[in-house]
Amino acid sequence: MSTTLSPAVPTHDPDVITRLAGLAQRLDAEPARLTDPEVAVAAILATAEIEEALIAVTHGDVDDQAVSRALAGLDRVELLGDLRRLRSVLTLSVSTAIGLLARVLGGLAPGAPGPTALDELARRLPRSAAGDRRLVTALGPRAWVDELAVADPHAIAATSPYRRSAGHVVASADDRAVEAVMSQRTFTSLRVVDGVLRPGQRLLADLYAPLGRCVALVDENVLEHHGDALTGYFDHHRIELVVLPHRGMEVDKGIRTVERMLGELKAHGVARNEPVLVVGGGVLADTAGLACSLYHRSTPYVM
Repeated sequence: MSTTLSPAVPTHDPDVITRLAGLAQRLDAEPARLTDPEVAVAAILATAEIEEALIAVTHGDVDDQAVSRALAGLDRVELLGDLRRLRSVLTLSVSTAIGLLARVLGGLAPGAPGPTALDELARRLPRSAAGDRRLVTALGPRAWVDELAVADPHAIAATSPYRRSAGHVVASADDRAVEAVMSQRTFTSLRVVDGVLRPGQRLLADLYAPLGRCVALVDENVLEHHGDALTGYFDHHRIELVVLPHRGMEVDKGIRTVERMLGELKAHGVARNEPVLVVGGGVLADTAGLACSLYHRSTPYVM
């Protein structure tokens, strides 16, 4: 397809929520229901509605208070975290991207057949060739992607969807004097959930299924009492669980524990945009939080 940036959506679209809600209603469910996942992904990415949705989420200013107020008015504040991740959707896997789009579009148009079919497709994609491919690769040449690479490089080269950096540099004519200003924002989402490890609760499953695994730093005492529930949950959703147990005594709150955690994360090849699951109390929260902040210069975590 050859959709260009200008006619599709203006940069920093102020009405991104209304636009996405309309696209959700119009989205055809049939492409996502094709039997072969590879064919289904190609078909759904070729639809005008999905392309417009991708342009909207990469150009909509989701940090604008108008977006927050619009979602609050719909009682869909939980979608804000997904929208922030979608800002760098081109860097994500097809599986993760389609899952996030399905949640956002489905949340804005409950019961619409298109987003429902999109969600069903997302659940078929983890650990598949079609789902593991980066979205920017799966899309192929698109004029708006090329324009976006110039207008907002973070959109196609973000190191993490949970952070956003900005800055500028000025230099003298001979480049002997250089001044730089840099800033970084980190995004946090809080969810209050009962029975988070019940098999029917998909909060953790939706996050980790596209990644194919969950690496968890777990307090030994928690593991003793809730280990079966933890492993049972991820077994139910067919997600590999890598448990890294740690003692959570006050005496363990030190740099040696953090060093051990860093070594474990490195040994298991945790990626810089792969959220680590932290399950424990205050000591583990402190040590694991510090380890994650140091690993790859700030790896996201779920606590």
